[in-house]
Amino acid sequence: MAEGWELARFNDLPAIELSCRLNINPDFYEVAFLDLAIYNKRLNIYAVFENKTTGSRLNDITPMYKNSSQTIGYSICLDTISGQRLANFGTFTFVAQQKSKDITNLEYHVIYTKRTLLDRLHWFFTLGYDVERIQRLMKMNFFPMRGSNCLAFNKTCPHFGTCQLRKTDVPKEPDPDPNVYQFEFFLDDLVKEHIEAAQALLIAKT
Repeated sequence: MAEGWELARFNDLPAIELSCRLNINPDFYEVAFLDLAIYNKRLNIYAVFENKTTGSRLNDITPMYKNSSQTIGYSICLDTISGQRLANFGTFTFVAQQKSKDITNLEYHVIYTKRTLLDRLHWFFTLGYDVERIQRLMKMNFFPMRGSNCLAFNKTCPHFGTCQLRKTDVPKEPDPDPNVYQFEFFLDDLVKEHIEAAQALLIAKT
């Protein structure tokens, strides 16, 4: 990691916890906070650097992070911020692994994953499908319970025991977002750029 990579800077500020807002439609948006953005002077490329911790005792933790949709979403934001639109890109995940109760006995991993344009297109389609599904449920005023989420991260859902009492449910008006984000994008613009890039690649190969 020390060979060629350094902390990136945008607008004369270190690229730490970059805040991005991706507008999907007038009602939905995705928010991202990049842990770090790094830059390689020799290769002239940027990369996402994400920090994680885990208590997993697996010897190979790569499957936990290799296909992370989170880092793919971050890379789309970083690509746009850096101005290197549709560049070849990869993501680094730095993981501190605690296999025992001894908190001082940690193992460290740096997992590099090469990403492709197809990975990004799949991310766009998945995001669009998720939003479409939520909008359908809102129209039907039906929100199925997920028993696996009654307990998450050792915390009980605040609606546990009452979530089935829905007779007088009234949809809540969305609260305005008071946050100011460093960067803001529109999904339609990014999808159009990526589809055009994919078409150009196909033409180049024929």
